[in-house]
Amino acid sequence: SPVCASSDRRRLDLTLAHATAAGSPGGRCASLRGRSRNRPLCRRLTCGTMAPIDRPADHATDDPHDLVLRADADPGAVRAIAEAALADAPPDLDPSDAIRAWALGLALRHLRELKDAELWLRRAVVALQPGTDDHTGASLSLSGTLAFHGRFADAEEVLSACSPSVDMAGRVQYQRAAMAEHQGDLALAIEGYEASLAGFRLSGDRLGEAHALSGLALVRVAAADAPTALAEFGLAMSIYQELDLPLLAAIQRHNLGFAALRAGDTVAAMRHLAAAEREVRPFDGSFVEIGLDRVEALLVAGFEREAIDKAAEVASALETNEVDAERGPMLIGLARTLAS
Repeated sequence: SPVCASSDRRRLDLTLAHATAAGSPGGRCASLRGRSRNRPLCRRLTCGTMAPIDRPADHATDDPHDLVLRADADPGAVRAIAEAALADAPPDLDPSDAIRAWALGLALRHLRELKDAELWLRRAVVALQPGTDDHTGASLSLSGTLAFHGRFADAEEVLSACSPSVDMAGRVQYQRAAMAEHQGDLALAIEGYEASLAGFRLSGDRLGEAHALSGLALVRVAAADAPTALAEFGLAMSIYQELDLPLLAAIQRHNLGFAALRAGDTVAAMRHLAAAEREVRPFDGSFVEIGLDRVEALLVAGFEREAIDKAAEVASALETNEVDAERGPMLIGLARTLAS
């Protein structure tokens, strides 16, 4: 896989994960963090639509955009609702079903079912009217999912086919910054994230601000500036909490643990990682990377027996989750060796 500045699950849900109701931007995606160790994309090519949340996540209406807005906060529920609504949909989706397909793709990405996420996001992009904010938002989500797989040329092709409005053009710029980050161009990524952060703050877009802060923090870790990253991850987490997005807040808690580990504060790292595991538990899906980071933190702290116990807990999930093919077995093998 390509050498990327940021990784993985933690970013995946950040950027891409966010979507927009008509007229306002949102992306995990997710669902990514700084990759100082040549790790697969997994949590932040999350480049996505970044939509300010203008109604409570549990507010139900007949507007399918509500499902898009809820996909971050409750992906399991959104998946169930969208799949039921689309069960008998014809191949050529009408505009409302196209929005539901977008929401389903976002939810599936959060749940790490990336092949199906790409399928539904592509159906949404094909069905939506080019030049609309919905089309641009769904295109951002699809582009981010492709980039997650390292398919950067395909991701750029999707972005190039967009005709974004003035508001959405900034989100497209943000997505390209995330892609630059994942390809290892830290200078270009920092420049893009800082510009998007300034724009989001100027417009009062709190969700966009949180995404940009997380993006910056991931690059800081990759650039060996973990102390600055800790402050930015913390601020991003507080904004997600303010917006009632507990899954994204938990992802930032995970990132705080990762950054603390890189900063040499093992105690804080173990505290944040343990909290992150508790906070993601109510959501569907497996977050193996948190477990792997806990194994690493325990090894650094010298708790070999605890590390092997944790390694055994996450080992069975490695085959069914898209984590670093080398890192998982390496950490588990090291833990077993030290504990023997």
